[in-house]
Amino acid sequence: MITIVLSVLLSLWQLQQRIWSRRLLLSNLLVNAAFTVFLVLLAFNGPLLQAGPAELNSLFTVVQLEKVFTNGLLITACFPGYEVVRDLLRLKRLN
Repeated sequence: MITIVLSVLLSLWQLQQRIWSRRLLLSNLLVNAAFTVFLVLLAFNGPLLQAGPAELNSLFTVVQLEKVFTNGLLITACFPGYEVVRDLLRLKRLN
């Protein structure tokens, strides 16, 4: 929750600060790294669904849905992960 609030505040600050400074890159890098870690941990942290035998008679099995959710979280983690790498390269160019 804190990461989401910080991300929104950082985005609002970025609207005012159009030029990438070292401080802006570092803060953006930290927020994106936190999102990446959170999504990967969520993907691998036990079962995402809590379903009983009654739900197993649906169109998809719980195991299939777990796999889809895990893969979706990992794919979603790639976006902030890419931004972390991008910001590290920008930060390297600033030095």
